[in-house]
Amino acid sequence: TALTAAGPNIGLSLGTLLAGLLPQLGLLSVEGLFHAYMALLAAAAVLCALSTETMAFATESLAAVLIPKVAMPKRLMRLFFIAACGFVGTWGLGFFQGFSARLAGMVFEGSGPLLAGLVYLCLIIPNATMGLCIGRFNPTKVLPAIITLFFAAVVCAFGALHFGHPMLFLAAVALTGA
Repeated sequence: TALTAAGPNIGLSLGTLLAGLLPQLGLLSVEGLFHAYMALLAAAAVLCALSTETMAFATESLAAVLIPKVAMPKRLMRLFFIAACGFVGTWGLGFFQGFSARLAGMVFEGSGPLLAGLVYLCLIIPNATMGLCIGRFNPTKVLPAIITLFFAAVVCAFGALHFGHPMLFLAAVALTGA
């Protein structure tokens, strides 16, 4: 569903904004933010342990479950390879979050957790919103245009980064996320 596709990116957006805003405003230190995250993670682990399993046990052996299985209809094989190229490129840009602080410093000649978070939000918010909208389109018709737009936006983002144009960089990053 659209919510399943866009939900993680909405969570990443809110988490990124809070992770930048709280230390920047002095409400919580980076170490305090880490400890709060670890407490939430521990609470989630406890809730997972207490929840009931919905999968029926003993339908497959453990060894069979751990072996990956991939099945693809022959008529969709060409589209699969085109989509795989886009997914690999998108996954590679996922490392953007780790480098957003450095990129913010390079483009805006300043640093800070909020600025790094805002640069990353320019990538992830369009991705979340387009995840909600894209389900209405036919993938075989839209995918080539999306891949072309993604490639052009990445080239533009690197060009703006090289030539030091902050607003062009943010616009190109937002197009890359979309």
